[in-house]
Amino acid sequence: MKKEFEEKEETNSSPQEVSEAIACQVVGDRSNSVQVGSARDTLRGSVTQLDIQNIIEEFGREVQKFEFARASKIIDDFRQKKLLFTSTPEDLAWGRLLNALSEISNCDCKYYQMAFLHNRAKTMFRKEVVGCRSQYEAIAKELEGGAEKLNSVSTVVSHLLDLCRTYVLARLEMILLYDKMTLLVTEASIDWSSMEHVAITLRENLRKCHHPDLAGISHLFQEEVEILRLLFTAQIHISNCRMFESLLELKQVRENFDFWIKELGSLNPANLSFFAKILGGEPVPRNRLIQWLIKFYDLLMAKFSLYFTNVLEAYCGDEDRESIHSIDNKFNFIDSFRNIQAQIKACRVGIIMDRSFDGSDFYGFGYLRKDNKFATDGYPIEPLKGVCSKYPFIFQCPNPTPGHQRNPSAEEEHGCIEKFIKKHLESRKVPEFRGGEDGEKPNERKELDTWRSETQSKYVYGDHLEGQLFIVAILNHPLKATELGEFTKFVYASQAKLRGSDLLAELRQTAR
Repeated sequence: MKKEFEEKEETNSSPQEVSEAIACQVVGDRSNSVQVGSARDTLRGSVTQLDIQNIIEEFGREVQKFEFARASKIIDDFRQKKLLFTSTPEDLAWGRLLNALSEISNCDCKYYQMAFLHNRAKTMFRKEVVGCRSQYEAIAKELEGGAEKLNSVSTVVSHLLDLCRTYVLARLEMILLYDKMTLLVTEASIDWSSMEHVAITLRENLRKCHHPDLAGISHLFQEEVEILRLLFTAQIHISNCRMFESLLELKQVRENFDFWIKELGSLNPANLSFFAKILGGEPVPRNRLIQWLIKFYDLLMAKFSLYFTNVLEAYCGDEDRESIHSIDNKFNFIDSFRNIQAQIKACRVGIIMDRSFDGSDFYGFGYLRKDNKFATDGYPIEPLKGVCSKYPFIFQCPNPTPGHQRNPSAEEEHGCIEKFIKKHLESRKVPEFRGGEDGEKPNERKELDTWRSETQSKYVYGDHLEGQLFIVAILNHPLKATELGEFTKFVYASQAKLRGSDLLAELRQTAR
């Protein structure tokens, strides 16, 4: 150790010797056909730009596996063992880059544990927790302050520092998006389109961060943004009852998830909910943000199975039908509708879509094929007519008759539904939902929207669900007080889950 120290002192004794050593190192590196830049890209002693780039590459590999502590340790160990930096602007810039990457890794670790909304004060049972939002802001400010000093350094390190700042600012934008989502818990109508637009903008900004040396952190973030965008898009398509588009988006989400979390040390693939059938086990991923995104995916799969089960059942056998219901992911939406229909003895309970504003022909939801694909006539020949096309059921129980068979009683019910929805829209009684934490409940009304047909002895109860969708129950008798209470409870619970209010409430509870 003493001999090594003396050798380092000898190296430090003469600037001329240092310059010669730098030149020799550059020549040696170039002799191996590795481009490391000019002599100014070679740091003091034996540390070169290539050494640092190799360390950053190793750092990125650990980040891609969500091993943030290990990634940060790689940087810190390198800085401790290679204390050979001089005070030149070039060396200071590389040092600033390594320091920023180490801090970013620590912040990303907190980010994926969802410790990003608020700081938590120290208590008797809990250590002080500093939210990563303030830490990201400090890193961005530090990188912005150091940008003015980079005029005299190489374009490589200057560009990398600029990309790091772009990455940190994008993380802050993502935190703002999650924060906005937590504020929508109490909204009766959630604007998923605006959040989809933010995700698209973030995706485009992150593409500017592409650089081989920063591939680790940028790839990790890009996959997260893309998965969230796909979830938003799938939610929009499902709420608009576009079966094929939502199916394609959900399929893409699954593929992206498989690619994103493949062979990662942060969670066990056997414990993911959509791997449970094959590999078994309960969903217990250690990464909270991934766990929440998976719950988002599971909710959309359950909504898809509810909204389109009537469409798919017409072309499914018993086993396929059970498979559709198994996608319910323990939300039990289909069983809940069946149970309430039996409990209140309703003629029909389901979800209808208001298409009164749409003048286009309507043949039904999803794929409607003819009995004989080579036939020129058959099912369907003509679009639905009258009120059945204006207010069609997307889901109903008991199961509907095939779409090509005329059902007079259903036509009468659609007439009642038309009057019910017109009354609802005129009164503007869409409730402001209060759901989630701290005992908050829906803004309770004395009763749901109702409509009574004197001539047909029909009673319609229901409420707005999401978009142009309504939950309705059609009965031949008025509901008793206890039955009305049970149906009201069912409607509010369905609104909270299907709108995504419960999901966003969980995000707020976990991330604060």
